[in-house]
Order: sequence, then C-alpha cells, then structure tokens
Amino acid sequence: MGAFLVRQATTRIRFFYWIYFFRGTFHAPAYVALPLWLLQQFAMARSGQAGGVAVWAHIGGFGFGALVAIVILMTGLEAKVLAPAIQKKTTWTASDRLAAALGKLDRGDTEGAIKDLEALLKAKPDNIDARTSLIDAHARRGDQAAAGRESARLVGAYFKARDMTGAMAAAREHKQTYRDVPLALRDQLALASDCEKRQEFAEAAERYREALASWPDDPLAPKALMAYGRLLLQVFKEPGEALALLEQARIHPRATPEFQQASLAMIAMAKDALQPAPDRSEAAPQISSAPVVAEAPPPPPPPETRMPEPVPAEVPAPPSHGRLLPVPMRAVGLDARGLQLQDQQGRTGLLPWKHVAGISVVTIGNSDGSAQAADSLILDLLMGPNSTPARPGVRCVRLSVKDLTIPQLQGESSPVRAFQRFVATILKVTGATPHPSRDACLGLHGFPSFPDLATYEADLVATLPTPGKDRPAQSG
Repeated sequence: MGAFLVRQATTRIRFFYWIYFFRGTFHAPAYVALPLWLLQQFAMARSGQAGGVAVWAHIGGFGFGALVAIVILMTGLEAKVLAPAIQKKTTWTASDRLAAALGKLDRGDTEGAIKDLEALLKAKPDNIDARTSLIDAHARRGDQAAAGRESARLVGAYFKARDMTGAMAAAREHKQTYRDVPLALRDQLALASDCEKRQEFAEAAERYREALASWPDDPLAPKALMAYGRLLLQVFKEPGEALALLEQARIHPRATPEFQQASLAMIAMAKDALQPAPDRSEAAPQISSAPVVAEAPPPPPPPETRMPEPVPAEVPAPPSHGRLLPVPMRAVGLDARGLQLQDQQGRTGLLPWKHVAGISVVTIGNSDGSAQAADSLILDLLMGPNSTPARPGVRCVRLSVKDLTIPQLQGESSPVRAFQRFVATILKVTGATPHPSRDACLGLHGFPSFPDLATYEADLVATLPTPGKDRPAQSG
C-alpha cells in the first residue's frame, strides 16, 4: 500500500460501505484514502488495543513499501532494468512471427513470408521451424540456390539443438535434393563421426570424401584427412590409401605443429601395416559359420566351410581363363569387413571385401536392358587372383535382385533402386573394376543385355586380362 501511494497516488479507489440497512460504494483518490488508513493504524497502535504487534507490522510494511518505491523512482531502476525485462516477455514472440510468415506463405505472398522469416532468423538463427519454412518459401519461388543454402544451415541448427537424429535426416534430405550445395565441413565431420558410432562405416567414408572434396583448404581439412585415414586403416584395412591421406594431413598448410606431431603416430601405424605378411596361399572364397561382427579387428574365425560349388555350364572361352565359375548366393548383410552371404543350404558367412576384384551387372533375356525388368538383373562379384582356383576358370559369387535381403536397403523406393545402391556401395568399398564400365554396372543408361547366360559368360571371360600380365578381373 505504501508503494502504491508513491506510484499511483492519483488513482481512484472504489470503497464499499455497510451501515445497518444502508450500503453502497464510493470512490476516493489514493492520496486521501491511504494516508487516512495509515492514521487509523497509528491510532490503534497508540490506544493499546488487542493486536498491537500486528498493527505495528502494518505500519512498518506501509513505510517499507513507500521507501522501496521512492528508491526505484529516484535511481531510474524501473526504466533501465524492470521495464525492458517486462517488455521482452510481453512483446511479439517468435511463434507469433512464424505464424504470421506462414500465413503470408499460405496466401501466396512468398516475398513477404521470406522477409518475415529472414527477420526472425536474424534474431533467432537456430530456429529450426523458421529455417524449414524459409527453405519451403525459396523453393516455391524457384530459387533453388537459396533453398540449398538454407537447407545446409538447417543441418547446423539441428546440431546446435543437440538433435543428432534430426541432423542426420536433414543431411540425407539435403543430399538428395540439393546435391550441388555442400554442407559445412564441421557438420560433415560430425555426421561422419555419428555414422562410425552406429557402425555405418561405408556412409562415414563417403561423408569424409565429400567433405574433403568440397573444403580442401578449410582449417578443419587436416582433421578430416586424419579421421578418414584412421577409418581406412583401422576398419577397411587399407594401409596404403590411409598412409597417403595421413601424409596429406601432416603437410597440409592448415595443420598446426601439434597436429603434425600427432599425425606421425598414425603414419607409423600405417607403415607397419604395409610390411609384407608371411606368404599364405588363399583358397577359394570361403564362408564362415561365425556371426558377423562389425568390430575392428575381428576375432579369429572358427574352421571354415567351403561354399557349395555347382557344376558350371560348358561355355566356350579363351584358354587363358577357361570359363566363369559362378556360385549362386543370397546377400543378407554387409559391414566394414565384407558381405554376409547365405548359400542354398542355408549356411551363412562372410565374404571379405578384399576378395572382390571385379563386378559385372547384366540383364538376361531383356532386349533393351531397361531397369524395369528387375527379375532379369544379375550381379557377378569376380574373385581376385588369390581367391581363384588353380584350375582354369574365374570364380565369382552370383546374386540377383531377389537375392538381396539386406536390412540397409529395405527403405529404397523399388527393388532396382536398392540393387543400384548395393552395386554403388560395393564399388566404393572394394575399388573393384566394373565390367564393362561403372555407368553400365549402375544402369545409368540401361544395363547391358544378353540373350542367355552362356553368351554373357563367354563374353565376360573373353574381356578379362590375360593371367600373368594383369590381375584377373581387376584391371581389364
């Protein structure tokens, strides 16, 4: 009441009275009513009536309130601190601005919506809803470049919100829609690291490659080179490629002395891995009954069981190779070490990536090689020289579209799309030679077509390099 008297002295206060049968209301200004009430309290306190302590408390509270109000008024505390804080809480909020911008967008006022959204993001740059709406607004206007830039920034907004799932989903959507607009290198590194944690090593490697191709001179490029080199060395067991990347990281212009020193340890590990191992002749590709574990290095496998080897069809071929020796299989999984296969007897095991030296994709009995004939598509994984039997012939694992039951491919829009993604993954992970070309294996302009298997197998074997001069199925 004391503070009210200081701040609102002229305010008219409404009073209610009741005297026997008479009752009603009247108004009196605060500068009259409140001092009269205070005088009444003093009179009660001096008269010694019951409740004297409570009355003095009323008087003390009145004086304290008046004193605080006077101090606030004289120091300007309200104008400098209290009023701005209250105004911040009561003014137009971000949600109000977003709703107004979306209303303009719904009414077709794209330019107005973009201006409102840009103003909101200037104040709150990490607002995910506003960023998503701005992407939509630019797309409606037909400005794909601006939409791509905002899409890349959306990934960073998810990272700042500590929403890794949202960031990964936004990154995949960005790659599919705005492939020509690179994500920030910092975001790419975070995505690749998350892929490694979830043991999606092939996607992690792809993100490192994309990051380095887009930002070769970025201050974080040495870190990307080091991370990619470590992945190749420890997971994919490619010390040669890893060493090249680690050397680039060490001599990169943006590498600090401390970083260069740290890279030397990884370089030493890569060089040790390049040392020749004891000569061990490898048998034909085998599959193990041990479960596939995506850890590096893997535990020693139990005794292996040879994959069933059907009697190949008699196909004329040059004497250098004899014939193609296909083994029908079903692909049931993949990880950093290899492809998990299942034979016709239901046995499962792992085909290491290092055994795959070549890839061939064709359609059989489909005259135009179109992707619509999914049932006629077959994929042959050609084995390297150490995996090929001594007798004349080129051993291969044969898969078809219906033989792909890999969980990572279940989300694709069609079986052919899943098949193309599978082929692209193998080409990236193994570095195998595509026959007759990469575009043909991916069906970018239609798959190669043959009237029957015999004609196809004879043609493939005839195109392979001569043993002794080049590695079979790897450089032809």
